[in-house]
Amino acid sequence: GIMYAYAGTSKPIEPFKGIKSNYPLLRWIKEINNSPLPSSITVRADMDRNFVKTQLRNADLTTDGVAPMFEKYWMFNRQYNVGWNLTKSVIINYAANARAIIDEPQGDIDTQAKKDSVWRSLKSLGRTKNFEQNFGAVWRLPLNKSPLTDWMSADYSHKFGYQYVASSYDSRDSLDIPLGNLIKNTRERGINGKIDFVALYNRVRALRLANQPRVERKNVARSPGDDEDIIKPQPTFVRSVTRLLMAIRGINFKYTINESTTLPGFMPGSGILGMSSADGSAPGFGFVTGSQDYDILTRAASNGWLSKSIVQNVPFVQTKTQNFTYGSSIEPFRDFRIQ
Repeated sequence: GIMYAYAGTSKPIEPFKGIKSNYPLLRWIKEINNSPLPSSITVRADMDRNFVKTQLRNADLTTDGVAPMFEKYWMFNRQYNVGWNLTKSVIINYAANARAIIDEPQGDIDTQAKKDSVWRSLKSLGRTKNFEQNFGAVWRLPLNKSPLTDWMSADYSHKFGYQYVASSYDSRDSLDIPLGNLIKNTRERGINGKIDFVALYNRVRALRLANQPRVERKNVARSPGDDEDIIKPQPTFVRSVTRLLMAIRGINFKYTINESTTLPGFMPGSGILGMSSADGSAPGFGFVTGSQDYDILTRAASNGWLSKSIVQNVPFVQTKTQNFTYGSSIEPFRDFRIQ
């Protein structure tokens, strides 16, 4: 096995940071930034080879007429991970796992032709049995950049995954038609946010005073020339009513859409990013990045990507699930909170 791991922090590039103006529109431009290098990269490859030869003997204690038995496998597993803080508000992650088999000819590897066959399998990184990749991105929406929305916060997330599962080697039906493999993709989109009403209330001076535990009367015996304001406390009744009007303290919410497409009987293999270079990059960049287009079924059939076996009985399936959850914090008076 061999592994390479990189972890570091790169200083973000902020080309407009030197702008002096605090004009709200320029504030957005000032905070434009980008990190040129990923924050982490991990690549790992492991090989596991097992070779057992059992030679039985006949009654004359010779091997004449007794063929040896072989038990062998050669696994080649690979893992890839990349983390990147693309900007201060955008984080992306990519992870992939590939499990492959290095095919060996039958029997001892004792001829040049058999050795060449093994080398060809090694150079092609083996025959993929399982491949899975996942990509995720989270974007912190720039609500805090505007005084109209800085009392709210929200994150938008976008994730997609792709999985390739190979069938048994050269599996065929009774008519010698291959059954094909199975591919599946997923896509998840969601927004997770919070509305902080307390921050909104505190923008109004009278409401801010009602939110404070108590308002102390300032000393009116001031020295001449002291510009300190005299703040009179609100009457208790007025504060209680004002506080009651601000009972809703905040709202948390989360909305997600989960989708998936499962396509059985898929004939091509799996290559870079799960796509087959020998079959026109099948099943296509759109499918491996989470596209839920129903047209993949007719496109796969017209391109000859699907098994024609009539006993392949795993269905083509598309699913979609939507979830919306929310909660609020209500505090009609101090020391009494309802969730």
